[in-house]
Amino acid sequence: MKQIVFFILVCVTSVSCNAGSKAIDHAPLGVMGDHLHKKGEWMFSFRYIEMRMKGNLIKGQNASNEEILNRPNLFSSMPGMPVNLSVVPRTMLMRMMMPGLMYAPNDQVTLMAMAMFSEKEMELSVYQPMMNRDYIGSFQSSTNGLSSVSLSALIKGYDQLKSRGHFHLGLEKSMSDATKTGTVLTPMNMQTTMILPYGMQTSDNSTRGILGYTHVFDLDRFVWGNQILTQKILEKDVWAFGEKTIFNTWIQQSFSDHVSISGRLHYENQEDIQGRNASIMAPVQTANPSNYGGEVFSLAVGFNFLGSIFDNADKDRVAVELVIPVNQEKNGIQMKNQYTVSLGYQRSF
Repeated sequence: MKQIVFFILVCVTSVSCNAGSKAIDHAPLGVMGDHLHKKGEWMFSFRYIEMRMKGNLIKGQNASNEEILNRPNLFSSMPGMPVNLSVVPRTMLMRMMMPGLMYAPNDQVTLMAMAMFSEKEMELSVYQPMMNRDYIGSFQSSTNGLSSVSLSALIKGYDQLKSRGHFHLGLEKSMSDATKTGTVLTPMNMQTTMILPYGMQTSDNSTRGILGYTHVFDLDRFVWGNQILTQKILEKDVWAFGEKTIFNTWIQQSFSDHVSISGRLHYENQEDIQGRNASIMAPVQTANPSNYGGEVFSLAVGFNFLGSIFDNADKDRVAVELVIPVNQEKNGIQMKNQYTVSLGYQRSF
């Protein structure tokens, strides 16, 4: 059923407006807000992103379950809490669906609105809190909901025949409840309902400012682009995911007007969590706010296809991109990124 829903969303619901008439006129799918539009143009877009994580890292190095079980539990002073960590994440799957709308009131400014719906699933292993630390069993937790909405203005900067740049200025507002609960298996081999750790929450009840700049060079059959974005916390509740800086540089080659291929370097630097929810207490790494953030370098390959699906106007754009991490210097103890795949469909109107 999920595959059918996804196919319908990608092939029917998703639409996006193009700033040009070639496949190469759009950046790789993982780059947001890469171009402006002419006065009166609209864009409706849809992206489906799936990210998988497997295994764990300690300060960027591969870590076994035994190593994690030997790490101290932040909440060991609380009654009934084990001295060391006793629950180990095994796998995590995150799905994100992002509809977006763009409109240019004039040639100097393009407005961009976007929403993100997310779904998270995690599988964890549970061990005895003392003695031989024997394996007890596993359990799964999951959450879903509307994560955030954002509104940005893309403002024209440098603009020449072979080179163009623009500024990003926007706001992002988290939308979902940040206290989602789930049923978990404890190291005492009992099931209980608790507020899930930070990484399983779909929102943090914060407001962020978005600042950035994008510059693209046209090299005939090639395009070279660079983008830097930073997200700053303007308002938060008791806690918030850390502030983030993202840098992308990409090269695209045009096979024809209808097909292009891209290679992209993605760098992300995120701080650990600001604040703390006193109700989130568990002998698992994800309950510790210090075990979030860090630096991740990734490489991506993608394709853009331009054609006609609904009419003969050559305004339907299908895009796909695969992202593989090459270096993960994450803070503390965290899960290891495995890959991210993005799919999208775009059409001008």
